[in-house]
Amino acid sequence: MQVPAHSVFNAHDGNIKKYFFATRPMFFIASLLPVLLGTGIGFELGGQFDMLALTLALLAVAFVNAGINV
Repeated sequence: MQVPAHSVFNAHDGNIKKYFFATRPMFFIASLLPVLLGTGIGFELGGQFDMLALTLALLAVAFVNAGINV
């Protein structure tokens, strides 16, 4: 028996939305801004920019922020 894809997604929409908002995404900017500011200052003082380090730092801060809030 096949279940239509739209009914599967609708059954979990409430849970996904609940978990997403439990991470308090409106405060991600407050967590990410210090990383971006530090990157800008480091680039200005050192003259080097590492995109991989910035990406990993942003992901780490976002995951820590989400994990603390849930």
